[in-house]
Amino acid sequence: FGPLLPDFLNSEAFFFLVTVVLLVILLVVVGYISHRVYGRQLFVIGEAIVAKIPIVGWVYGSVKQIIAAFNQGKSAFKEVVLIKYPHDEAFAIAFLTNETVEYIDEKVGEPMVAVFMPTTPNPTSGFLMYIPKRRIVRTRLTVDQAFKLIISVGIMSVEDIKREDAISGRHCALPETEK
Repeated sequence: FGPLLPDFLNSEAFFFLVTVVLLVILLVVVGYISHRVYGRQLFVIGEAIVAKIPIVGWVYGSVKQIIAAFNQGKSAFKEVVLIKYPHDEAFAIAFLTNETVEYIDEKVGEPMVAVFMPTTPNPTSGFLMYIPKRRIVRTRLTVDQAFKLIISVGIMSVEDIKREDAISGRHCALPETEK
């Protein structure tokens, strides 16, 4: 082909470039196929191995459940509430997770609710508490707005969030307290 092709197409640099491009395409195709077909199987096998390791399996399972709860978004947390914590003069943001805890209601003798009170600034950890239903203060904050307050360690105010949501076209309501 020497006399028929221009000098550039006949050079070693061109063949090197073509080889690199073909290798990249091959790697992408192999990666896609392994991710779609074999990747899931390897992930399931890896999870099964990790689950059998003492302590690590328990921690992994717990973290996986927490992440799944956060990934469910608004359905994981029914409502944003305020609870008196750590004493009667202070309030903390919490997420109502269950309003029907009959097995605890019977033991305590009054209606209880389950709330998750996340820590700040990392809301993936926190405390699960069962508290009397009469002690929660309902808000009109969305779960997203509450997370913004928690992650910002209170630096963002509800008004800041309202302004930010108005700019982005989302609806925001200020909290409403009920006594």
